[in-house]
Amino acid sequence: MSRMPQVNLNFDSLSDDHKSLINMALNKGKLRATKPKDGRAAYVWRMAAFIVSPKPQHHCMPVMADFDLPEEYWTLDFNSKKSYRDELQTLADIIIDGVSKEQHYGALRWARAMGAF
Repeated sequence: MSRMPQVNLNFDSLSDDHKSLINMALNKGKLRATKPKDGRAAYVWRMAAFIVSPKPQHHCMPVMADFDLPEEYWTLDFNSKKSYRDELQTLADIIIDGVSKEQHYGALRWARAMGAF
């Protein structure tokens, strides 16, 4: 069984809502092994899992991640949807940046598949 990577975070500059979403994507300081129930946290988790999860099933392209987002997302115009996703991607990036590069399993797998090494 593969172990999820430890995530080292600095929460000082985050709002309470952002802290909550990141915490829902984690379990005891590590990336969760499964998707959280909250739609926004599920999006953050999915984008982070694509890059850092050691589980091969998490390395497929997260093209359907939007479908976990709450109903409010679907009523927005195109530019507002982009801003909404960008905010959540920033949170996923915080998680990704909190994991050592050697544990970016999904990124390494795709790099090998694309012939980077």
